[in-house]
Amino acid sequence: MLAKEMTDELRLKVRAIASITSGIVITDPTLPDNPVVYVNKAFENMTGYDAREVLGKNCRFLQRDDLTQKGIESVREALLKGQECRVLLRNYRKDGTLFWNDLVISPVRDRRENITHFVGIVNDVSERIRTEKALGESERKYRSVVDNVKEIVFQTDRTGAWMFLNKAWTEITGFLMLESLGRNFLDFFHPEARGALNEAMRDSLGNVKSLIRLEVRVQTKSGEYRWVEVALQALCDAVKNPIGVSGTIADITDRKRAQDTLKHAKEAAEDAARSKAEFLANMSHEIRTPMNGIIGMTGLLMETPLTEEQQDYTNTLRTCSQSLLALVNDILDFSKIEAGKMTFIESDFDLRQAIEQGVDLLAETAATKKLELFTCIEPELPRKVMGDAGRLKQVIINLVGNAVKFTDEGQVVLNMRGVSEEEAHIVVRFDVVDTGIGIEPDYQSKLFQAFSQADNSSTRRYGGTGLGLAISRKLVHLMGGEIGVESVPGKGLSLIHI
Repeated sequence: MLAKEMTDELRLKVRAIASITSGIVITDPTLPDNPVVYVNKAFENMTGYDAREVLGKNCRFLQRDDLTQKGIESVREALLKGQECRVLLRNYRKDGTLFWNDLVISPVRDRRENITHFVGIVNDVSERIRTEKALGESERKYRSVVDNVKEIVFQTDRTGAWMFLNKAWTEITGFLMLESLGRNFLDFFHPEARGALNEAMRDSLGNVKSLIRLEVRVQTKSGEYRWVEVALQALCDAVKNPIGVSGTIADITDRKRAQDTLKHAKEAAEDAARSKAEFLANMSHEIRTPMNGIIGMTGLLMETPLTEEQQDYTNTLRTCSQSLLALVNDILDFSKIEAGKMTFIESDFDLRQAIEQGVDLLAETAATKKLELFTCIEPELPRKVMGDAGRLKQVIINLVGNAVKFTDEGQVVLNMRGVSEEEAHIVVRFDVVDTGIGIEPDYQSKLFQAFSQADNSSTRRYGGTGLGLAISRKLVHLMGGEIGVESVPGKGLSLIHI
């Protein structure tokens, strides 16, 4: 209802705003305690009070000490000066429930410019306040979590300007938030990294599902550069449009230093190994030359008239020299392989002839031990092939010779058969079968290791350094093949296949 003292102008304004959804309350500042002279239906619905329960009262009865007396006087003074005021208040409905009130108060003047009334527009903003409070609490919890993360958590806008950084940023780089937020993130990275980072940001904005990782250097406030791993992806709005990038930055400086130390140590070890191998290769050459001279001169000496005792001594000298030369040759080959200087000469050769020539070299040794030595070659195998006949023969001699050495009775057989054949290549399987002492399962893994034998006691009994099979294994691998062993200890069956 309207008070009688309202002016005609105010009546017209009231009729114009009576139907709006915001609550309207009009008070008379000329009367003591600024009583309410009008409220609209929206105000009644909002508060639960009937207009008759409100008229003549001060609106402060809806409040609970939100405005102090000093605050009330400040608002009244501003309104009397003709200024519009806006305040956020906690009001209570008739049923006692709380609602937040966004109140805009304007003074109304008559024709003589005298302020006659205050008009308040009331909006219930409880839902907005609750949402803002929830968002604020969520932001507080989020900030609490990310500030305890050791990695840097960041967000940028589409231009690359920092919008969010956690405490780890200051801990790692030394830059304060105020020095960083709003600045382009590229400014803080090594110049060499900026191109890659800029490209990564463009790729992320172009493909919102991609996660990009890269290792770069970030500059600290002291000017030092630290290695970091940056993981970034697109930051999208509610409708999945990219508005920037977000991600993490992990300090990997210690890891990079450890990697560099390990790399340098590995390179130093490899250099040392190469130096040793080259030294062995050079020494082997130097030793082999006089050894060939000793063997040659011993052979000439044996052709001269000698007593039986002298003949025996000379023969022993030749045998020992040949054994020493074989050892030197093994060391030379092994050192060449280790130094990466082993070469292969490919040429056409007769496969059967080459294998038979190699086995024939061992025939005398096998006959001395009264062993049967056989070579079984599949008839369908081609005779003419291309490869390094010398290296292939070396492997066969090593394998068959090893079988002869560790076989005291029975036989040694070399089987050859084709496994597969293409237009330009043929795969041949060689099986060396003997009736020797056999190999225990625990020792089979050591068989092709350098300077080792399946059983150390066998070194004393049979002699040798264990280099032959190690060299054979490396040669076979360099030629693109494989080598392995099967054995039944005690039954004297060994099978070495390549």
